[in-house]
Amino acid sequence: GDDDEHDDDEEEEEDDDEDEVDVGIETELDPLEQQARDRKRLASFPLRVIYTKDKTGFEEEKEFPVRINSVIAARYQVIEYLGSAAFSRAIQCYDMEEDRMVCIKIIKNNKDFFDQS
Repeated sequence: GDDDEHDDDEEEEEDDDEDEVDVGIETELDPLEQQARDRKRLASFPLRVIYTKDKTGFEEEKEFPVRINSVIAARYQVIEYLGSAAFSRAIQCYDMEEDRMVCIKIIKNNKDFFDQS
């Protein structure tokens, strides 16, 4: 009697649990609380894009020349070549305005590469 009905309820609850799939995504309950939390722990900085005027991306040479000790945009002195990836190169520079070391990412002069970066 009553025990059989109770067992059926437990089976239904177990079936409900099987339908739930944990995909590793959490739901934020209050966007305003999330915004306040993020403002306290996250920072941002302005990202400048420096480019040569009158370049279209169709020039034969698409690589920006990297020369040690040269100055880029009247501000960044090239110190060291750090490496490259499929569509960009990275260099360590000295920021002469801010008196600090920075890393600059140089994107190949190609629209697809620029969009990807």
